[in-house]
Amino acid sequence: DNIDVLTHGEFAYGLEADNTSQTTINNCHLETSGNEAHATYAYFAKILLNDVDILTSGSIAAGIYSREGSHITVTGGSIKTIGNNANGIDVYHSDVELKQISIETQGKYAHGLRISDKGTLTGDDLNVFSNRASGVLLDKSWNSASASASLTNSQITGDSAAYYLDSSYAYYDDEVNSLNITGGSVAATAKDGSAFYVNAGAANITVDNLQNVSAANLLTVNENNWNNVIFRAKNDSTLS
Repeated sequence: DNIDVLTHGEFAYGLEADNTSQTTINNCHLETSGNEAHATYAYFAKILLNDVDILTSGSIAAGIYSREGSHITVTGGSIKTIGNNANGIDVYHSDVELKQISIETQGKYAHGLRISDKGTLTGDDLNVFSNRASGVLLDKSWNSASASASLTNSQITGDSAAYYLDSSYAYYDDEVNSLNITGGSVAATAKDGSAFYVNAGAANITVDNLQNVSAANLLTVNENNWNNVIFRAKNDSTLS
């Protein structure tokens, strides 16, 4: 607790947990500099982060990279990444829970939150800003399960899209990426940006009491996407 961790170099992780029952970090600063130097890396591990500030500088250097079999809970703190493909939090085949966190990404294809291939994410009171990518990306790859995210009272801002849903080689409508939003706001800063963009595959999107949408387009579906896309608005959501 109450320590600073600084690393320099390729693959120089700030925190690595591999096959651990539980790792708890409180009131710390994790800073890495280098390509693929994730600040936090988990593989079949359980991690609790409380009031931890994270900064990464480098390509593919995620603030948090949660891999197979992991469960990560983050409360408070902040995450900032500077570099192309450096996602704020990357969730792959694992579970992540977030509360009261600020996330900022600066870099091409550096999404604030990326959830893929059986990954699940729940978040409450988040502020996510991505200046050159989507705020939230749900991404299903070939021959893998879909991704899901549930966000409450969160502010999500992206470039061309606040929320981007994608699914490579999705042939069936039951292979669906699922997104649930309660309250909060959504913004896309690009001139022709979309609050929600579905590039490929089936998608099930539900918004409940969403009060602030700032984007040129509410929902855009790629014209080459032949799968079902469902968009539900509940409880006096304001979508204009």
